[in-house]
Amino acid sequence: MRFNVGGPILCCAFTLVAGWVAGCGQRPSSASAEDGSGSRTEWGPVVSFDGTDISSNPCESGCEARVCGLDPVCGESCGRCPTGQTCTSQGTCCEGVGPVVIDSVGEVENTSLGLDAAGRVHISYRAASGGLKYATNVSGQWATTTVDSVGPAHPLGSGMALALDAAGKGHIGYYDSTNSMKYATNASGVWVTTVIDSEAHWVTSLTLDAAGQVHIYYGGFEGNLKYATNVSGAWLIMTLDFAGAGPSGSFALDSAGKVHISFHTCVHTIKTVDCHLRYATNASGSWVTSDGLDSVGMWGHSSLALDASGKVHIGYAGPDSYSLKYATNASGTWATVKVDSDSLWGTSTSLALDAAGKVHISYLDGDDFDLKYATNASGTWTTKAVDSAGDVGEGTSLALDAPGKVHISYSDMTNGTLKYVALCPE
Repeated sequence: MRFNVGGPILCCAFTLVAGWVAGCGQRPSSASAEDGSGSRTEWGPVVSFDGTDISSNPCESGCEARVCGLDPVCGESCGRCPTGQTCTSQGTCCEGVGPVVIDSVGEVENTSLGLDAAGRVHISYRAASGGLKYATNVSGQWATTTVDSVGPAHPLGSGMALALDAAGKGHIGYYDSTNSMKYATNASGVWVTTVIDSEAHWVTSLTLDAAGQVHIYYGGFEGNLKYATNVSGAWLIMTLDFAGAGPSGSFALDSAGKVHISFHTCVHTIKTVDCHLRYATNASGSWVTSDGLDSVGMWGHSSLALDASGKVHIGYAGPDSYSLKYATNASGTWATVKVDSDSLWGTSTSLALDAAGKVHISYLDGDDFDLKYATNASGTWTTKAVDSAGDVGEGTSLALDAPGKVHISYSDMTNGTLKYVALCPE
């Protein structure tokens, strides 16, 4: 095959495998082409693995014959991958995982999943009979350990959150049966636990700033939200004046270290309970709280993430049968959309953004008690059941690795196990 350097390059990539040549896109159907200057480009046949000429339409006819990759001419991704892997829309081979059982420990109340820089999985979870536990596949095999033998969770749900530092060490905020908010870390090489606040009801969210300092968002005795951080070297506790806040919410730090919180408040009357999703931030230097962004169920859970521009994305339980809804201010004003009308249950919603700013949410379908997954990565919202084997999906947590694979931890209430699944990007 010869290319005229001065002429247009119509087929920009090919792969040589044991004499096989695979084209990357459409080219002239004739055996040669003229570039307008009198010179001609001679084309050889584009063939598949079995030697079939696929010159007429290599993007379609030759798709399964090619190695998985993006076709710059067709704008498609297709091709062959090793056994057990699929060719994703990003043009990469990906192997999904599970669902797999990580720990058979009895009722699992909450899970929180994080990924280190190498894409290895770390999960903290609360077991009704086994206390606060931690699982990881850093060694290539799943290993579990007990971090703290705390008592049973609060009836409203204890909450528990994990974040990883740059070294892949774990930091966990959690609530125990003595009404204490506690913090655990293995940064020293062994797990060390500390009581941060002896007057707490639940812990909802924990994150680390760029310097690796800890920020924890949780609930106090009087229904107020509380915020603890060790940025000064000692623990500082603040009570946020958001009276009536429910026991489920989420928060994140922006690039400037400012706090963004989603939560809900409820107004009780004799006959009704009126609950609304709310948002608060100190990005301006003082706390600013939004009016109700949307109605939510009484125990509606929310999960918040920030995109690269600092815009807010929230997945939450709507008011009508606790449907899955999504709110964002990415356009400059708040907009909400119903993603799935199937009901949610408890505190099972987890949202994360991929590198392109697309949304990924894991949640529990409270009608069928299935673990479900929703994303707008294709440009429109799609939902699917991930695990339907029994009562599964409670306490779910989701994170994405650099290639875009979706990692989800969750509880199997039927069998009393911690489960994990990894989904290839669609």
